Amino acid sequence: MDVRVGLDFGTHQTKVCVNYQKKGQVPVYEFINFGSDDKISLFLPSRLNIHNDDTVSVGISGKGKPVSETFRYFKMASAEDEVFRGISGLDQEQDHYDQKRFGKYTPEVISIIYLSFVSGIVEQRFKQIDESSNKKVKSGSFLGKFFGGNKPKEEPVPKNTFFYQIGIPTEWSKEVNFWRRRKFEQILYFANRLNEVYSHSKIKNLTIDRILAFIETEFRDLTERLKTENWEDILANSNISAFPEAAAGLTYLVKTEKIGEGYYLSLDIGGGSSDVSFFRVKNNRTFEYLASESLLIASNDVFDQYGQTINGDISTEQVQDVLDRKTPADLANDRLYINACRRTVKRLEKKVKRIYNYRVYDRFKKYVANTKFKNQSCFLYGGGSLMFTDDKGTRKFLEKVLLHDHGSQSLTATRTYATIDRIIDLTVPHTVKPKEWREHLPLLIVPLGLSFIQPDQTYSWNNDHYQPGEGYRNIDDHPEIFDIYRRRWV
Repeated sequence: MDVRVGLDFGTHQTKVCVNYQKKGQVPVYEFINFGSDDKISLFLPSRLNIHNDDTVSVGISGKGKPVSETFRYFKMASAEDEVFRGISGLDQEQDHYDQKRFGKYTPEVISIIYLSFVSGIVEQRFKQIDESSNKKVKSGSFLGKFFGGNKPKEEPVPKNTFFYQIGIPTEWSKEVNFWRRRKFEQILYFANRLNEVYSHSKIKNLTIDRILAFIETEFRDLTERLKTENWEDILANSNISAFPEAAAGLTYLVKTEKIGEGYYLSLDIGGGSSDVSFFRVKNNRTFEYLASESLLIASNDVFDQYGQTINGDISTEQVQDVLDRKTPADLANDRLYINACRRTVKRLEKKVKRIYNYRVYDRFKKYVANTKFKNQSCFLYGGGSLMFTDDKGTRKFLEKVLLHDHGSQSLTATRTYATIDRIIDLTVPHTVKPKEWREHLPLLIVPLGLSFIQPDQTYSWNNDHYQPGEGYRNIDDHPEIFDIYRRRWV
């Protein structure tokens, strides 16, 4: 059975949706339960723990073995580069996520180990399903059973083939941000190799040094393979792919006819980055990107702002832990938190406006763009988006987004706004399990889309009106392999 795994590797938490179809049955979309049967959890905290005995675990460590080190935010630290920082209005030469927080490891290596655990959990989940269904037997005819002529036959255990598709924070174009996509493909490749060689139960008992030695061997082997083999062929044979997070969510909404023909904006706010997309939906259930950017502006920026206000020495991780323990009522009365949210939203709105004016507005003659986008929906989703809505008791910071004001700050100037339309209800034409997924719909659109869309369903810019982003750069040479230890392309 083919199992398509949509892997939404998040800054704060990871979500996984699998798409499979058993023989004679309808396709099923199922979110992986990282909790228990009694307490379902569709989210796995993006944390890697090293225990006192040098073994490794993921998520929030419970009352088991003592933990010596815990690492967070390694996903975004792996994703950021000078282009990403430049687009986001940050210092291109300065790491946004300080590498010192990862000690003697690199964020790429930590990501590999974490994702190997995730893929192991996914495959273990399906092994349990297969073992359960194998207990059912096929009986012979009634007379055959009566006379003992026919013995029950066991159902053969189906072989599952897993296809992993990871979401990455980038726009969709083969020319732009090609390097970031390649890096995450390699991270997923090494993670799956670790899971292939060692089962999930064995990985949990390996020491960190043993795991690192394996990854180093695989890195050398891949370096040698690339001297004679093509990376795209290796990818295809490994059943892995990477796809833009923004495109994954939008593709599902458009292909399932949840968004009608017209012009729209989407805003996916996460923990470490936000995806901004201006797009047009056509009448044949396809869509055309007008502009799309990923920005290093998200809920972590609220934590940074808050931490700088109360104590410049407190870490982002510590601020997050403090605020996560507060109730919505507490947050609503926390003036420092309200101000941090407001400043972050203003930064994000400023970038959205800039993308619209530099990359969308010029596509149309005069002010035609404004007529297309005026009062159109801005679809808001993602875990970070909840910080700016009533869900957290902090009022509605995002009700509409200013796109154009004719260059005038005057209050009397004609303005073009997109209206926030939160994705909180969705009638899907598929069987989706478990039922608890609907409670977290804004956070689960991306993994659902990643399991739905095929790797070859790509979307490029309209070549006749191409407008490069602020971080655009031409690629003279295609990258070969990213050195996950020295953090450079070789």
